[in-house]
Amino acid sequence: MKTYQENQIQELYIKETADGTLILTVMPMLETLYSCPGAILKEEDDAMLVELVRCRINTKCPVDVVATPDPANPGNYNIALPNTDRAVKIDYHSGAIQIWP
Repeated sequence: MKTYQENQIQELYIKETADGTLILTVMPMLETLYSCPGAILKEEDDAMLVELVRCRINTKCPVDVVATPDPANPGNYNIALPNTDRAVKIDYHSGAIQIWP
């Protein structure tokens, strides 16, 4: 399964909604053959690891949480993460980067 690497992500941030849900917003580099259908989640001792799936257009790729296009910001995808009291890290092949808290 292909996942996005750090240099393929143009923008990435996370915000907490009033009910405690975490919304991860990601803007991968613009490509004509690939998109981000969602993320794979893994638990680590002290963190939730998020792998951003990179999938060929018109192909189904398995994900744990589905990304939805952000209508207000074309090219951005929103991913609703499950509530957690652990740190949230984006898991790239080069290593994990903590983005929350």
